[in-house]
Amino acid sequence: MSCCCRVIAPLITLVVLAVLIIVVVLSINVSDADLPTFEVYSASINSLTVNTAELTADWNILLSTKNPNHDMQVYYEATSIVLFYNDIVLDKSTLPMFFTDKSATHVINMKTSVVNERLDASVANDIAISRDEHGIVEFGLNISTSIRFKNNLLRSHDHKSLKVVCYPLKFVFNNATHAGTLSQGLTCRRIE
Repeated sequence: MSCCCRVIAPLITLVVLAVLIIVVVLSINVSDADLPTFEVYSASINSLTVNTAELTADWNILLSTKNPNHDMQVYYEATSIVLFYNDIVLDKSTLPMFFTDKSATHVINMKTSVVNERLDASVANDIAISRDEHGIVEFGLNISTSIRFKNNLLRSHDHKSLKVVCYPLKFVFNNATHAGTLSQGLTCRRIE
């Protein structure tokens, strides 16, 4: 065996081992990633109209998701959002796939409308009383998504399911216009 082969073979072995070690370390890094957080920091309702057993309203909600990982991006797939009042679903929507860069925040401007949504008369009455007598109505959002992490070299092929609830979203109303604004921002809570 030549002198050149005796030097090259161990060198190639060391390079292959180094690459394998880097891949394993990066894989562990991807699987130990921190989950993103969601926050509703601004929202309004243009007009909340409640008739005997029907609800009509337009919501404008600014929702943010923050990636706490400084070395990985987060990809969100199959994200669904459910708007509710006291466990009663008012609207369902989905978001297109998006991602949040490393240590970054992604803002989602969500607009949803409910037009003549049929409600139980007692629920419609509860909403009207909360708005007219107390000046506050509490709604909520359930967010479900499938996420993947990606660092500079590897993308996680494992999808993690993430569910959060944003409740209570307290809207303060002007009785003259029936328009409401979110009283304060809210960090959403993860559901196990």
